[in-house]
Amino acid sequence: MEKHFEQLYHDLVNKYIDLDAKYNNLEKENQELKDIINNINNINNINNNDHNNNHNVNIESSLIKFNKIVGEDEDNSNNYKEEDTLDYKDKLFFKIFCNKYLFDYIYRRTKRFPITMSKLKESGSAYFVDELGIKVLRKGYNHSRTQQLDPQIITNIILTNNKDQIGSVWTNNKIFLNSDLVFRFEFSISLPKDSVGADGFAFIIGGNPSKYGYLGSGGSGMGYHGLNSIVCVEFDTYGSDPNGNHISIQTKGKNNRLSSEHQYSLAYATPNFSLKDGKTHKVEVKYNHQFSSLSVYVDNIQYLSNVIIKQLAGINSAYLGLTAATGSFYSIHSIDKFEILQ
Repeated sequence: MEKHFEQLYHDLVNKYIDLDAKYNNLEKENQELKDIINNINNINNINNNDHNNNHNVNIESSLIKFNKIVGEDEDNSNNYKEEDTLDYKDKLFFKIFCNKYLFDYIYRRTKRFPITMSKLKESGSAYFVDELGIKVLRKGYNHSRTQQLDPQIITNIILTNNKDQIGSVWTNNKIFLNSDLVFRFEFSISLPKDSVGADGFAFIIGGNPSKYGYLGSGGSGMGYHGLNSIVCVEFDTYGSDPNGNHISIQTKGKNNRLSSEHQYSLAYATPNFSLKDGKTHKVEVKYNHQFSSLSVYVDNIQYLSNVIIKQLAGINSAYLGLTAATGSFYSIHSIDKFEILQ
């Protein structure tokens, strides 16, 4: 029962976490909602074999109060009177937690670590832009305006925007890997009028970016090939290994360095859309600490599931990086809203 509700909770967190900006004043909501929250907390303590009527009475009472607050007929609560207690609780759980009034409760239980400009260092062609799309200089000043920009804001990252470029950003400090984590970011790959688009980008775990200029090879190397890193998730938009539109988890090849060659792919998938369609797509790379595995989601669709990374076993911390590269053809590789969820 507890694991069942934990999974439901995490699914809802992933679905509604992006709504946080809309509900900053939820603490002022009706006191009755807090009573409902307390009853929901009690659900997790109900044993799978416990069908005590007092619990069901409390749950039903909470649902009636909830319906009154959100303007629904309390008779609708009868729809949730199922003989199967688990089914009853499932429906109630979704009924309440999918409502915007309780978003803040979910949000506050999730530890989020935004990766802001002050926590990253860029190399090569990579640079930051502000919310208006204007380039931000490392010193904290905009090159075309005089006011100082806040280095704590989550800025958009442009990895490449022209031919024959290699760009990367890396965390300034290592990230602890001693628990389950979700690495989340958004990307868009747009094409200029004179290019078919290339070559792709990668999310990387591990490496030693202690010095400026920690870059891999360009073109099909996507800025990571040859790096002394552990593993990466590549988003390949050009070539035929196995096709020019795939997601792959790449590991070390020759000389114990990361390789973009397909023979060193642990798993790959072809998405049901073009990676370089110019649209914004949300990525979640989920790290399972117990099994040292990665799962990859794009726009809430799972493309790679629990791929075991032997090299991650026993690794307690690592740097994180994002790289991209272009050749004779190029794309604008853009990253936004980079964050870690624990």
